[in-house]
Amino acid sequence: MASQGGSIEELRRFLEEQGLPVEASQAELLYRYGRMLKEAGESLNLSAIREEKEIWRKHFLDSLLLFFALDVPKGARVVDIGTGAGLPGLVVKIYRPDLSVTLVDSKHKKLAFVQRVLGELGLQDVICKVARAEELGQKENWRASFDLALVRAVAELRVLVEYGLPLLKLGGKLVAYKGPRAEEEVEEARRALSLVGGEVEGIWRGRLPGVGEERKIVIIRKTIPTSPAWPRRAGIPSKRPL
Repeated sequence: MASQGGSIEELRRFLEEQGLPVEASQAELLYRYGRMLKEAGESLNLSAIREEKEIWRKHFLDSLLLFFALDVPKGARVVDIGTGAGLPGLVVKIYRPDLSVTLVDSKHKKLAFVQRVLGELGLQDVICKVARAEELGQKENWRASFDLALVRAVAELRVLVEYGLPLLKLGGKLVAYKGPRAEEEVEEARRALSLVGGEVEGIWRGRLPGVGEERKIVIIRKTIPTSPAWPRRAGIPSKRPL
């Protein structure tokens, strides 16, 4: 079997071919992060994707589809809900160093890995928070604080609406990375959107090159302040979706 490894320059060229040019320094950071993901995937079971070039395609490129779907304002405050091993938030931060990124996950083990990555790569202006989104959404110093909330491979859309919208400023956007069922999930989320205070602004559609996997990104804008009733206490949104 041919090696699935690659070089920093190969990674840079791959991203440039997809319309995502990066500086050599950014390519190096992504490359090193990819190596750490590969090693951690083997030892900590953080990801089922273990080959370097598959990490580039299915994690890095997938995370950066955000920038095809949305014009992200300079200096925006971004929260990544359920970040896991730092995806998509860390990739987004490396690509756009001007962004202020907060990575949220309920699993200590996962964020311990992310903290190690931050230390190794010397990334600044990144906060790691071990918590559930439902808990943060009821805290005054977190509620209505962010311009963008990213959610990737976390839950169905009607649940994500309750996780993400309370954390957003008025006019902020929830960005949900989805697959083929995106439109169905939007329909199922109509009640949640009405209750929590958002509307679907659009759905970006594309495919991952090489593998042809369909990707959709649902963009939801926060249109009214969220009632104190939302989010409900931890665990309830996923057990009893709106």
